[in-house]
Amino acid sequence: MLAESFRQTLTSILRTKPIGHNPVYVITSVGPGEGKTTLCANLAIAMAAIGQRVLLVDADLRSARLQAVFDLPECKGLSDLLTSKNPFGDELWVSI
Repeated sequence: MLAESFRQTLTSILRTKPIGHNPVYVITSVGPGEGKTTLCANLAIAMAAIGQRVLLVDADLRSARLQAVFDLPECKGLSDLLTSKNPFGDELWVSI
């Protein structure tokens, strides 16, 4: 039932997408524990399931959790990318 609610939310979001544009969606809230990571992860999964291209960036520099949600290995993060002199060099960036 939870997965279906994410698909319905995605349908509502996609209906407002301008034709020919690739919008950026930002999910935020005032405090921790309000479901931002859960919402982002599930919407990204639902979008990928219908063939949409998805780039999911965990920009929570204090407590990033998407790596754990997707059971990914330890790797460089957003702060590493932003502070690196050569961000796209030989470093390991995760793609799923």
